[in-house]
Formats: sequence, C-alpha cells, structure tokens
Amino acid sequence: MSIQKPLREQVLTLSAAYSKKVGKSEARLGTIIRNHGSFFRNMRRGGDCTTRNAESTVQWFSNNWPDDLPWPKDIVRPAPDPVSDDRK
Repeated sequence: MSIQKPLREQVLTLSAAYSKKVGKSEARLGTIIRNHGSFFRNMRRGGDCTTRNAESTVQWFSNNWPDDLPWPKDIVRPAPDPVSDDRK
C-alpha cells in the first residue's frame, strides 16, 4: 500500500515541479490558478486553504501538466478534464 502525501503537501509539490519545468514563478502560477499571487507562498509559510481550493488546484495541474514531466508518484493524479479552458 502506498502512502499519499497530505493534500497541502501535494499542492506544494506540484507547484514547485511545474514552476521549475515551465519557468514561471509560483507567484505567477498563483495568479493564473487561484487569482491570488501569494497563494503558494502563504501555504509554504504555514497557511492553509479550503479542500475545494486545494482539489481544484491539483485538477488544474493535472489538466496542464507537461507531457515530458513525470507526475509525482506519491500523488494520485485526477483524470485531466478534456474540456478545460485553463490558462497556461
């Protein structure tokens, strides 16, 4: 049985990997994904968010994940939404 990271850690792991791969700061990603530039910074400093916001953020990453970047093994990936209009 595989142990999954807590949801907060999942969001931060995805943010760091995606940010590094695409060359966008986490502040920019926070603005794109949550319309809140300090979203990830606040979480890294111990802040929190609602489960709904965390789950929709993970979904955004799944919808926009680069094909050449392996999805982290300790995070369950939701199926990408084929009709997503997310901004990269």
